[in-house]
Amino acid sequence: MDPFLTTARIHLRRLTQADLYDLYILNSDAEVMKYVGRPPLTSLGEAQLDLTRYLSYYRKFDHLGVWACIDKESGAFTGLALLKKLEPTDETEVGYRFHRSYWGKGIATEVCRALVTHGFDTAGLQKIVGITHPDNIASQKVLQKCGLSFERVWLYQQIKVNYYSVYKRNL
Repeated sequence: MDPFLTTARIHLRRLTQADLYDLYILNSDAEVMKYVGRPPLTSLGEAQLDLTRYLSYYRKFDHLGVWACIDKESGAFTGLALLKKLEPTDETEVGYRFHRSYWGKGIATEVCRALVTHGFDTAGLQKIVGITHPDNIASQKVLQKCGLSFERVWLYQQIKVNYYSVYKRNL
């Protein structure tokens, strides 16, 4: 499948049914899911529910969705990246989730920057937001490196999060 977006080290492509097991492995890792606001997956059935939801984004929105991140060199599934509606709001969020073996290598920043650029230049967005758990310092740094600024502490789905944003005119 052709990449949706490419960075120096990562191809982003649409998820497919063939990604079910990789998605399960990623989302069943307690460390990966620590700040996501939901427990790790415990079954392939739960992963299928996630995958079905992710696949529906491609039908609902032009230029938005959740994508598989594939290491260009090895072809390995490294994680997920997203630029999607922050339901139930009308805002669009950027986000990412990677296997621990890819943490600390700048990949999240690389992918996030590409998605912010895509959001403004291709999707025609005027604002992109990111939310993080208050203790997730690493993700806060990624969002800041991608041009997002802290605005406030916010209660999202009964969870306290740090809310960041960037406006097209600020870049």
